[in-house]
Amino acid sequence: MLTLRLSEDPRGVANPDKVALVFTGLMDYFLEHDLGVSIVFSVEERSLDSFIADNLDQFTEHAQWGWPKFWKGDSATSHAFLAENQCHVWELETSHGLSGWIVAMQVDERASVV
Repeated sequence: MLTLRLSEDPRGVANPDKVALVFTGLMDYFLEHDLGVSIVFSVEERSLDSFIADNLDQFTEHAQWGWPKFWKGDSATSHAFLAENQCHVWELETSHGLSGWIVAMQVDERASVV
């Protein structure tokens, strides 16, 4: 099982309590603008319909290289595949640094020991 961990404050400077978002059943993700330190202001679930519609051009263009893994050639088939596999989409928004989206089965908030 694949997981992706995002820590609220990996250095523990601003918040000594560390939290990790653990995405399980990871299908794919797109994260950009990694500056080493990010100021995250939201991780929100989006609907599959709007997610696919907003990224249709990108998915169609990159499908020839096998990305994203869940893309099945068109929006209807891809939506059905994600729904059948109980996948959800979360969008990571920041005011500084890393941003993007994650497609996975679930997300859990956990206390982080790292």
